[in-house]
Amino acid sequence: MDRYTLEKLGVEPVKVSDSPEAYKVKLRDTAQTVAIIQQFIKEGSEDMELRKLVADIISPCKSKDFLCYLKRIVSYIRRNVKYVYDPPRLETVQSAKRTLILGMGDCDDHTVLAGTLLRIAGFPIKIVLGDINSDGKYEHVFVKAKVGNRWLVVDTTAKNPFKPKPYPTKEIDLFEEVPAMSELEKPQLEAQELGLSLKDIPLIGRFFKKREERKRAEVATKVFIPLLAILGAGYLLTKMK
Repeated sequence: MDRYTLEKLGVEPVKVSDSPEAYKVKLRDTAQTVAIIQQFIKEGSEDMELRKLVADIISPCKSKDFLCYLKRIVSYIRRNVKYVYDPPRLETVQSAKRTLILGMGDCDDHTVLAGTLLRIAGFPIKIVLGDINSDGKYEHVFVKAKVGNRWLVVDTTAKNPFKPKPYPTKEIDLFEEVPAMSELEKPQLEAQELGLSLKDIPLIGRFFKKREERKRAEVATKVFIPLLAILGAGYLLTKMK
């Protein structure tokens, strides 16, 4: 996340490191922390190295076995990222890639990582704030993922990551996940994103178009003309009688 993006989120970043790039910011409230988590998940979802990682993680699963996808991603995070507290009097939020490199992070970092990898795998995501002490303050954060018609708790810092919480929570939609386009338009867009069709190239496209026109003409010659001949012969026979 660069300086410009942080400024758009309403914070004043101060660079503390060039490599890796890191900033110090003063957060006003929980909403700003959530906004940073959202932005990290958005950026991570577009990262091709992370997409390759998710493909490797879910490769043993059968196609469309979404529970298998979910369990393998959660298992991968729990094996590779240790839970650590933030330094005293310091709140840190890391990108998914940074958390994987360091192999450690607190609940904010686990939320970013789980949300990113699950969203790459196609799961709609919600950010969930937890009021552990039931005092109106949020001390914990995790995600929920939609599997079929169910929203499942996914807390990679918990002993049972899928167990519903016994304390009050507040759910925040990650983004507007419903596409602006119609369902009929969506598959066409996805096909264009996957690769360029030969028919999209003008010169080759005209070749395909002419070939399709010739095929239609051949069908007319082989089917409709003989059919008209049979009908004509039948008509003549009825007149002769």
